[in-house]
Amino acid sequence: MNAKRLLTNLAVFLLSGFIIVYIIIQLVTNLTSDVEYAYAANTIVEKTIEKEGYIVRNETVLYAASEGVVTYSVREAEKVAADQLIANVFSSSYGVDIQNRLQTINDKIEILEKSAVDTSYLTSDVGKLDNKIYNSLVQMKLALADHRVSLTSQYKETLLINFNKRQLITNSAKGFSDRIDALQSEKENLTQSLQNPLATVYAGKAGYFTTLLDGYENVFTTGAVESLTVDSFRKLLETPPAEYSAGAIGKVITDFDWYTVCEVSREEAEAFTVGKQYSLTFLNSSREKLGGFLDKKVAQTDTDSVILVFRIEEVPQDFDYTRKQTIRISETSYEGLAIPKSALRVIDGVQGVYILSGNQVEFRKVDIIYTNDMQYICQSYLPTDWDHEGYLSLHDRVITAGKDLYEGKIID
Repeated sequence: MNAKRLLTNLAVFLLSGFIIVYIIIQLVTNLTSDVEYAYAANTIVEKTIEKEGYIVRNETVLYAASEGVVTYSVREAEKVAADQLIANVFSSSYGVDIQNRLQTINDKIEILEKSAVDTSYLTSDVGKLDNKIYNSLVQMKLALADHRVSLTSQYKETLLINFNKRQLITNSAKGFSDRIDALQSEKENLTQSLQNPLATVYAGKAGYFTTLLDGYENVFTTGAVESLTVDSFRKLLETPPAEYSAGAIGKVITDFDWYTVCEVSREEAEAFTVGKQYSLTFLNSSREKLGGFLDKKVAQTDTDSVILVFRIEEVPQDFDYTRKQTIRISETSYEGLAIPKSALRVIDGVQGVYILSGNQVEFRKVDIIYTNDMQYICQSYLPTDWDHEGYLSLHDRVITAGKDLYEGKIID
């Protein structure tokens, strides 16, 4: 009887052990069958290089005939016409204070005149104005964060105009004619008391005005670019900046097209084609990105360097035109499906990835067109492209991690 009980206990023990081992195997199998995946998404990746670039423009330095306290009639980076008044020079700050007040009055009158609404405006337009007011506030916040003062002033003006219009439509204000008349009266009184300036400065040519002078206005010119060599470019860099007299009050940038010039190696230059437009990111200007046409590639037989000259047709507001600054140049861009490097498999000599189709593992081939440290960019094919049947498509669930994967495996 004892022997029978012993055998029974042993059988129970072995059966329990078998059950436990079976459960452990199943748990391990289920756990290892878990996979991680990411959807194949379309993306654009730029291959870039960063270089020290130099800004080249035609610039005319403006001088005042007499020294004194300068008051400007135009804003920084404002577009000016030929022969437009740029600045007055006074013997004391008294004239400057009056001139500044006159400028403030003119700005207020302009805003109030632009705030007028006609009979086409309805109460239903309030919502549209509220959206414009909100957008102006958001843009002002972004401009302030980027320290872009002139843009902040523009958005502030737009904000005030739309707010005034809203007051008129909702009858919160009856009109601004009385306010305009009062400002005009104050303007006339101030004008009569304004002393004659010691000197006045006018723009000789149309362009953009700035008070920033760096001493290279007559060095980095478009004329120098036209006859540029590698040696002459290096000599430009060695030229000391000019020292201007106290009468220099700013400059007018007289051409709307300007250039960025940088030195690269012959190997790097091979990626660029004359006449093609490239994306240039100016890191000084909150990573402002502009389109630049490659105007020329300048090389010499006795040096491994090549000078790239990009022509830019945009004149952005509040842009940092510091003569020398770091510029990120996009050599080329690649558009396709992004997949993590961990997803790539080589099955029977064929590159591809495993995907989840429903709960079944399937293999999809890929054509890699670009790679970096984090991912591959693969050519994107449509599921209906029968010439590329079996290739990865947009929105496929690409398996990025998993064990014991094979074609046809079912994932619970």
